[in-house]
Amino acid sequence: MTRPAQNLGRTFRLLLVCAIALACRDAFARPHPDHKNHMHPPYQVDRKVSKPEIFSEGTISTLDDEMGSAFSPDGTEFYFSKFVPYTTAPRLALMCVSRFRAGRWSAPEALPFSGKYLDHPPKFDPTGKRMVFASSRPLPDGTRGAIRIWEVERNDLGWGEPRPLPPPINLPRSTWNADPSLTADGTLYFSSDRGNGASLHIYRSHLTNGKYTEPEKLGPEINSEFNDYQPYVSPEEKILVFSSVAAGEPPYRHRPEEMTGGGRPYPRGDLCVSYNDSGKQ
Repeated sequence: MTRPAQNLGRTFRLLLVCAIALACRDAFARPHPDHKNHMHPPYQVDRKVSKPEIFSEGTISTLDDEMGSAFSPDGTEFYFSKFVPYTTAPRLALMCVSRFRAGRWSAPEALPFSGKYLDHPPKFDPTGKRMVFASSRPLPDGTRGAIRIWEVERNDLGWGEPRPLPPPINLPRSTWNADPSLTADGTLYFSSDRGNGASLHIYRSHLTNGKYTEPEKLGPEINSEFNDYQPYVSPEEKILVFSSVAAGEPPYRHRPEEMTGGGRPYPRGDLCVSYNDSGKQ
């Protein structure tokens, strides 16, 4: 990304709002494959929104902890995660889907493969038949103890069984590979500690002949000395939205605006956007 990332705010939830807005824009630009006479998908925004609003209050947005956002490419399904509201470990998060029917969003349904682990919300490829997401679920050989990126494909009966992305995306020594986001050509953006046990940073891997290339760490325009993660990349790879958060674990590294007191610092997230205007990342 050739322009420095611009600070857009200090609240995590705004990242979700921006991700929703960008996903909506990309989804609405494509015709619904099952509605040949529709110029736009069945779900579209017909009015200008001047400030963030709670999305589908009472149905999707409730008193529970909801996180993330992903519209299916045809705009008829909305995916998110509902987190179990407790602070003890292990944390659980249920991946849900709501469908747009008769002019409104339906009550969320749990995806058939979710419910036992910490499942973060997914992102889709342009066809809507493949999703990628992060999860604490164990590997097929039973190995546990890490957040990894998984993929799952849709078939005639629904979603199949998730499978972990192989190296060089998920690494045996790495405890965090998450926040996947796909471009139209299959390029994968994600966050990772790459096994160094320190800060999270944003990486990119190209899809070549059906396999992912060795991930490259994005440059200093994007990655800082803090935790940079939760990337959303537009399908054309022109816009990157991500969150940058000061370290909340020892050794502490403070931002000037960080809240501190007698206990641990309260890490605050900055929402950033970067524009690709030369093809150089």
